Amino acid sequence: MPGGVALVGGAESPRLVVADFFALRQLDPATGEELSVVRDVIGFSDLGSSMSVHATADDKLVLTSWFDNAVRLWDPEADVLVQVFGELAQPIDALVFDGEVVTSQWGAGNVIAFSPENPEQKRVLVDGLSGPAGLTVADGALYVADNLAGTLHRIDSDGSELVAEGLDQPEGLAAANGSIYVVEAGSGHVTAIDLTGGESAPVAGPLELHVPPSGEFPNTTLFNGIATDGETAWVTGDAANTVYVFDLD
Repeated sequence: MPGGVALVGGAESPRLVVADFFALRQLDPATGEELSVVRDVIGFSDLGSSMSVHATADDKLVLTSWFDNAVRLWDPEADVLVQVFGELAQPIDALVFDGEVVTSQWGAGNVIAFSPENPEQKRVLVDGLSGPAGLTVADGALYVADNLAGTLHRIDSDGSELVAEGLDQPEGLAAANGSIYVVEAGSGHVTAIDLTGGESAPVAGPLELHVPPSGEFPNTTLFNGIATDGETAWVTGDAANTVYVFDLD
């Protein structure tokens, strides 16, 4: 069941990484051919479960799992664990920004940041969110989706600023072409939010995206992620157990 998705390898050897719950897969982004897979074996491997993934500037991976309450740094070339950060509050998504790990915490209703060297010293960037979910960076600023409120927020030193509202269970975010591409898991659509004027435009859909939560699970369940190189986008659909590919016009 695919969750987050990220691109690594650059233009010369691009690979699409899919966080597939108890597996981490690398695919050919053009053909979908599976190039490699690492599987989690509970109690015997370092991978753990992974529900979202972002690439760092040096092509390491940031893996997030609310199931494990942990964020991991992973080396996809060697397929080894670099570092693990545990005892979090149902983290949904995480990335590296300005040298810090930034993660959205469903269980705490906030977004926090911490240094990999001093993970015990956590800073709250914004709190009071109903369902903090996907994260991305655009023009030097952080953005977070509030899944339950149906909103998109820009995070700055003063807290957060509302960028868009009326979204249907937003999850994965990706920045390109002056827009934030939002996966609306509730409606099964991808929407582009213009960062200059705030206008929204449909990009793709309807897609089979969302598996409803069970019990006390976060509403995102396995997460519907999105990655883009500015020309093409890849979106995971856990309901259809697939990765959708479409061009960005």
